[in-house]
Amino acid sequence: MKFGVMGPGPGGKMQVHAETTQIHRHVDPTYAHGFEVTRRDGGRFMGYFEVRFPEPIEVTPELESAFTVLERGKLIRSEAEIHWGTYSAPFWFSESDPLGSYELSVYIDGELYRTVQYDVHPFGENVGF
Repeated sequence: MKFGVMGPGPGGKMQVHAETTQIHRHVDPTYAHGFEVTRRDGGRFMGYFEVRFPEPIEVTPELESAFTVLERGKLIRSEAEIHWGTYSAPFWFSESDPLGSYELSVYIDGELYRTVQYDVHPFGENVGF
C-alpha cells in the first residue's frame, strides 16, 4: 500500500506520486492525498476505509451521502466496493477540516489491511519535505 500526495496517472486514475505522512491542508482541487492498494495477482477484492480525524469535522449532506459518519463527525467510513487489481482513494480538503493527527484504516476482504497515521499541517508550513 502507498500513501501520500496523489495526482492523475495513466487514464486519469489518481495514484500516489510522493509517499509521505506529512500532508498540507491545501484546499486547491488539484491537490489530493490518499492511498492505493494493488493486488499482485490483479484479482478482484472488496475494499473500504475509515478516516479518524483529530476533532469532529463539519457534517454536510454531501458528506453523509458519500460516507457513513460516526462519532459525531470524528470518524467516516466508506462503503465496501469491489475493486479489480487496484484500489485507490484520493481525498481533498475543505477550509473547515482540522489540522493535526489523522488515522486511515484500510480494510480488504473484511479484514484490517493497514493503518496509516499522518499529520495535516497548514499549507505553506515547512515540514521537512
